[in-house]
Amino acid sequence: MKLGMGAMCVALIMGCGVTAQAQVFGFGGQAGAADPEAPALYGAHAFSDEGPDPYVIAVRSGGDLAARRSGFPNGCYGVVTSAPTVEVQVAPGQAALTLFTAGRADTTLAVLDPDGQWRCDDDGARRGTNAALSYSNPVPGAWKVWVGDFDDRQSDTLLILSDAAPFSRPFGAPNARALDAPVQTLTLSPGFMPDPVVIDIQTGYGFQLGSMDVYGEDATGRCPGWTGEVPTAEISWTGENGPLVFMAEGEADVVMDVITPSGDAICSDDMGEVDDRAQLVFAPAEPGVYQVFVGTYMRFDRATNAQLSISETPFSVNEDPW
Repeated sequence: MKLGMGAMCVALIMGCGVTAQAQVFGFGGQAGAADPEAPALYGAHAFSDEGPDPYVIAVRSGGDLAARRSGFPNGCYGVVTSAPTVEVQVAPGQAALTLFTAGRADTTLAVLDPDGQWRCDDDGARRGTNAALSYSNPVPGAWKVWVGDFDDRQSDTLLILSDAAPFSRPFGAPNARALDAPVQTLTLSPGFMPDPVVIDIQTGYGFQLGSMDVYGEDATGRCPGWTGEVPTAEISWTGENGPLVFMAEGEADVVMDVITPSGDAICSDDMGEVDDRAQLVFAPAEPGVYQVFVGTYMRFDRATNAQLSISETPFSVNEDPW
């Protein structure tokens, strides 16, 4: 399958995920019956090597039926609809199929394959409360997918399909834009003016970099801090050489992660021992799109006002870039 800009990183699971939380919550909704033969609420979608990867479908999670009382097997949690959320038509010869959700709600997945086998998941995507299921050599035919909600409500979310395992880019980026603030985009060429270019931003929060391997590592190990689900900004660089410099500063102690055009993830925390800014220097900087995530070192800082500066000259620790 052709890889697109939205290829993502997700932890794969080979069995049903059940969290301790599921012992208490996710049991609301009415009793009813799952109806795999009903038309899928968000249509049938072909999945093959000829299509885009990842393949993104906007849906509403949840429903009015309790999965555990509506014909779903043990290990299926949350509220769902009777009809499948989506039908996926898998072409013959697929080596892998991964389904996962990207949204702010605590989503669940229930999947019925063409052979009549069920699998379910709650938090298996290892990204907050999103769900994921992965299959090797998926059976061709109609796969019925239910996107549920663990907290007994309905929310906008994305169902994402891919045959890449693992993915090469951060989970949720850039395909989760519909669920978050608009991503700021900018195209820069060598010698751009003014230098630095300064963008007013809000730091992201909610996803812990230090607990995952998907956002890259700095010289000291895993990235610290908390970031948002979508890029803060996307910078298109037309130059063949560098340097290209990204620096973030805000009301809180900020962290930054940049995904290069080739898919490498590189992060930064403090520019100095007592400096709350974050800086990354690419020299030379390959042409293409740089996805920039700006977060906070402490989770309780939440989303705070900040600025992202882009320059061709590195900033010094004691220099005020504004």
